[in-house]
Amino acid sequence: MKNIEISFIKKEIEITFNNLSSYFYTKLRYKFINDYQLLLSNITIESKKNNQVTSIDLRSLNIFSLNKKSLTLIRRFSEIDQNHFYKNTYNSKFNSININKLKNIIKRRKFTSRNELLALYAYLYVFTSELTNKNITTVLSINTGYSESYIKSLNKEIFRKKYLKKISKGTSGGVLTSKTLDYFNSLKFQQY
Repeated sequence: MKNIEISFIKKEIEITFNNLSSYFYTKLRYKFINDYQLLLSNITIESKKNNQVTSIDLRSLNIFSLNKKSLTLIRRFSEIDQNHFYKNTYNSKFNSININKLKNIIKRRKFTSRNELLALYAYLYVFTSELTNKNITTVLSINTGYSESYIKSLNKEIFRKKYLKKISKGTSGGVLTSKTLDYFNSLKFQQY
């Protein structure tokens, strides 16, 4: 049995960690909330050999780290085997945006309007939130070449102008709004 298994169940993705404990398996299930984002919808802990799972065992789990690791694995899997990923999820847009190209567009100020910047930055904000556990303002400042104070004002602006909406649970950073998704689905964005 592999240490980590990825399986697809009715357009949902399940990551099984077999080596976190000698007593139980941990399964994280994800569903798509839009074409570009996944939501952690379910966490299951199953006993391996009819052992009782104790609260001490549960405290040893770091769900935050497991979530980040799982999202990284799913992104890598979608890059390596795009056809298999599409066949099981019917989603060809997930992980289709080249993040390095997006960073360069923002860094070199190659966008044509403020709206374009905010849509691109909203995606970068969510992507960075999913993959880092450091101060997001500092990480985005380094990635974009903008000052931390300007990044803080951009963070406020993407929420205020509704390019990203906050939710209380589930996704790091927030959820891309229809305003951002419409831009990503437009012909103008396809040039990237």
